[in-house]
Amino acid sequence: MATTASGVTIPGSSPTTTAATPIQDHWNNLGKSLNGRIVVPVASVTARAALVSALTAEGYTPSTATPIIVWRADAAAGYRLEISIDGTAWSVVGSTYITGSKVTTPGAPFTTWAGFVTANVTGDGVTRFRITASFAVMLGTVANDTFDVTLKETVSGTVIKTARRTMLNAAGGVVCDGLTIVAIDVPAAGARTYSLDAARQNGTGTATMYANTAAPLEITVEQI
Repeated sequence: MATTASGVTIPGSSPTTTAATPIQDHWNNLGKSLNGRIVVPVASVTARAALVSALTAEGYTPSTATPIIVWRADAAAGYRLEISIDGTAWSVVGSTYITGSKVTTPGAPFTTWAGFVTANVTGDGVTRFRITASFAVMLGTVANDTFDVTLKETVSGTVIKTARRTMLNAAGGVVCDGLTIVAIDVPAAGARTYSLDAARQNGTGTATMYANTAAPLEITVEQI
């Protein structure tokens, strides 16, 4: 008996060797035809890479028409079903909420503030995360001051995305509209923290991040 790269047992010799008889050729073709059509259990990222190499040796090239689907045992519960169309980038089947946090009370006045809301994940250098951070309104003291609101990965110090807001005079005082920042990141291996920060870029006043239960400061992380 022999086993294909996907773990299918077939009679006779390995499907990567020259068939000795016509019937063996049929068995080989049957075994290899299941590549990409079954979910293959793998123990780890290393085992997943070995699977890709073995499938390639059998002549199977991952693509949008011929994906590879695995069940990775060392992934977090609920995130183990993965798919790849190139053998390198992997996505969880369906985006999956991992973590997040929210703040429902206003912060103190600031000119620079780090960590209005934060969320912690564990990266592996391959898994992609979608981070969404938002606030409803920022109050100011001086019109035309500008503040940069930043989504940052604090362990590496990487700024992922920045948006600028300008304080304007309004009926209720000096304010600027809120925003939602959405970004995709593939963090390096290890513990990582995403943070929503802000800092004054021009002007002389301070700002306050306003929040309540209906309009919280919020950050969420999904594995995609």
